[in-house]
Amino acid sequence: MQALIRAASPLPLEIGVPVLSSASTFEPGVFGVFRPVLLLPDGIESHLGPTELQAILAHELCHVRRRDNLATAVHMVVEAVFWFHPLVWWLGARLMNERERACDEEVLQRGSESAAYAEGILKICELYLRSPLKCASGVTGANLKQRIEAIMSNRAVLHLSLPKKAGLAITGVLAIAVPVILGVTNAPSLRAQAQVGSNRAALPPGPASRAKFEVASIRPTASASTIPGGGAGAAPAAPPPGGPPCFASQTIDAGRIALVCASLKGLLLQAFAVHPNALLAPDWTDTTAFDITAKLPERASQDQIPAMFQSLLEDRFGLTFHRGTKDGAVNALVVAKTGLKINPAAPASAQPSWVSAATAVKGPYNYGAGGVRFISIPGSSGATEVVLQSPSMGFVRRSDTGGPGGIIHYEAPSITFEGLAALVKFAGAGMDPSVGIVDMTGLTGRYQAKLDVSMADVIAAITAGPRDPAYAQSAWLNTMQDGLKKLGLQLERRKASVDVIVIDHLEKTPTAN
Repeated sequence: MQALIRAASPLPLEIGVPVLSSASTFEPGVFGVFRPVLLLPDGIESHLGPTELQAILAHELCHVRRRDNLATAVHMVVEAVFWFHPLVWWLGARLMNERERACDEEVLQRGSESAAYAEGILKICELYLRSPLKCASGVTGANLKQRIEAIMSNRAVLHLSLPKKAGLAITGVLAIAVPVILGVTNAPSLRAQAQVGSNRAALPPGPASRAKFEVASIRPTASASTIPGGGAGAAPAAPPPGGPPCFASQTIDAGRIALVCASLKGLLLQAFAVHPNALLAPDWTDTTAFDITAKLPERASQDQIPAMFQSLLEDRFGLTFHRGTKDGAVNALVVAKTGLKINPAAPASAQPSWVSAATAVKGPYNYGAGGVRFISIPGSSGATEVVLQSPSMGFVRRSDTGGPGGIIHYEAPSITFEGLAALVKFAGAGMDPSVGIVDMTGLTGRYQAKLDVSMADVIAAITAGPRDPAYAQSAWLNTMQDGLKKLGLQLERRKASVDVIVIDHLEKTPTAN
């Protein structure tokens, strides 16, 4: 980050904090604790409308006024000292959520339009990478779906009274004081336990090709015994008798992964990276919660994390499974009754000039959902254009019109129907990444296709209706139907044989840490 700042160039924006323009692919963010600077990616004004950019800048200035980087840096020190305390890690996740919500509320109170602000955040998520530092305040942190819902509803903010502030302060002091007192009074027994632990024989290593966490601590969640819906991201459980709610959360940073109130069902879904309908597991896996802290191997990538969870479940819970098939429903891309309305692709020599321009770009690239990379090329009007590229989709030009609530256009000059199914999935991946689209047109060859997606429909699909996976998937699919209808295509729910993971054996209690 320091190197990016040294290489950045200043921008003439008088907003009370130095503003720099960087060639990096990181999202806009405030870097620095005592002398903060606002770092903006080059050409961001070509991707965001004026009202969207103004709302994003207002968000970052809120982080500066609130000294969020200092607060987060202090909590990182607390996490380092009290690494053994699950509540500290839960508080860290809540701190990230609350700082973003507080900034969102202030941006709206200062007059920014809800729709423009929400669309600006979604574009930042699609085009730029999240900051690698927790203490560098960006705009895409916390739960995106909940934030968009709150922004669009623009609910009135409740302020803490003096008694509530005093109660909050006392709770914070106790949260720090209690573990310190327990640690001091029980130091001899803790040292004895550490000595015993150091003399334990290590578990035999797994196959060399299997990715594993370097070390992992698994403890039953003490705050609740059941998790409605299961897995990270579930809503708070109803308070059990005599206990607080169970909040499911997950954080990955600085070579560590921490899960709070994670169900075994949620861990299985992460291990196999499948849709819940493709996992056949006992019902009790959805009602048993664990707190897990694990250290990632050096130079490990996030693509290896599912395999690490699978190794963890095999080593600590005795997981055995097999792969099979079952009859189920899929989202099928089919030709509509009106007939196909797209033309065959032109020869390679007659492809648009922007394809050649995108082919000539050698990186660096910004990657989005599904391994799609973003390529910036100069447009005909001087503004930068965005081209998407992946092995299945080929080259696809993306452009926006209409401002907030407008239309996103995707233009593919040479794409297969398999690639078109991948493009449909990518166009709405922010709503439900687990949605699968299967090409069942029965057609081969390459075609010219233009797909239009309404941002107003996208936002409505995120914010309206019950918080139910089946409803969310249905709303997401409906946002795609209008654009596909113009191509003579449609999405249908069809019965098909689908691959599934069958859990043969899983212990309810893990082996000792």
